Amino acid sequence: MVYGAVSGPASAAVRLLGLNPLAVTALLARLSPDVEATADAATVLSERPPADLPALTGPRLDLLAERHRAAEIRMFAS
Repeated sequence: MVYGAVSGPASAAVRLLGLNPLAVTALLARLSPDVEATADAATVLSERPPADLPALTGPRLDLLAERHRAAEIRMFAS
């Protein structure tokens, strides 16, 4: 899931902004240790009760997704 959170926007940036795909791939490779550390931290946190999870912005993302879905003009299909 962490990799998807990084690679999805990177792929979109290549297509939408015309970035060099090799440079973006190199950046993703350099981020690999941070991605792995984040995944490890998430694994540890997943063993805790849901109320203890650090997801303070989770509801905001859901609300923004609903707002995006209902908008007349959308940047991306979702």
